[in-house]
Amino acid sequence: MFLQRLELPAIVRLIEAAIHSAHADAAAVWLLDERSQAFRIVKNFGLHGATIEGLLLDSKHGVVSAVHASGQEELEQDSCNHPERSMEIDVTLKQRTTAQLTIPLKRNSQVIAIMSFVQLFRCEKPRTTFGYSDADLELMRSVCDIINS
Repeated sequence: MFLQRLELPAIVRLIEAAIHSAHADAAAVWLLDERSQAFRIVKNFGLHGATIEGLLLDSKHGVVSAVHASGQEELEQDSCNHPERSMEIDVTLKQRTTAQLTIPLKRNSQVIAIMSFVQLFRCEKPRTTFGYSDADLELMRSVCDIINS
């Protein structure tokens, strides 16, 4: 049900608009693969699109893992220096994540997926500011609330 709803054109447009309006470069939806005990990107919006869909991330490390375990969102305004940060995606993309808002998507109080909004340091399009404003955070949280409903 969740993935079917995620594919709805209206939801896709909503997420893409939020990425642009909230000064994010991309957003990804992660699911825990029970067999491999790794998180898999099942849908990526924005920068790099489908090129990283299917990417696996160790379920014992990183912000996605921490949010899945706690059921609470996590905001990193300086993601590069997060002590639990996984470098796998940055190495794959040859870029550096500078800020990340990671929010659990829940059904009946159970975490079923993770939504992660990221800002990237990109040499071809340098940022003049890093991190998310309060308005950016509210917008991204609202998108997740809509998906959760």
